[in-house]
Amino acid sequence: MRKIGYILGLLLLLSCEEAATTHPISSTIQIEPAEVNIANEKRIFLYCATEQTYTCSNFNLLTTQEVQPNFFRINFSGIDKINYCANALGPARAKIDLGALQNGDYTLELNGKTFRNSGTLKITSTEIKLDFPTQDGIAIMQKVFKR
Repeated sequence: MRKIGYILGLLLLLSCEEAATTHPISSTIQIEPAEVNIANEKRIFLYCATEQTYTCSNFNLLTTQEVQPNFFRINFSGIDKINYCANALGPARAKIDLGALQNGDYTLELNGKTFRNSGTLKITSTEIKLDFPTQDGIAIMQKVFKR
């Protein structure tokens, strides 16, 4: 009888966790460029967050990257509602590492299942600039990052 009680208690405890599932992106993705020093190397990042707030602040924006010389394609594929909930409101987030890039112009595509965007990432000795003349499904929150 005790074993049955332990098993039922364990099942109740485990049933409180939310199953890991992927959900569609249903809001604009806000994007900001940044530069981070990692092991004495300056790396360019895109910090991305949904405009929508979720019940758990640790949900992830799922992305894939295609990289070619002077070209990056970032595909946003969904929201990963992971098993562990950080019990605080917040957006789904992604931190995209573009690498240690030289000064110059790079073509950057930011795409999702329902939107496509093509723009330019311009890197100079004084700034990192995102230039997207039209924005569908994304919002460039900070167009220029001063180095």
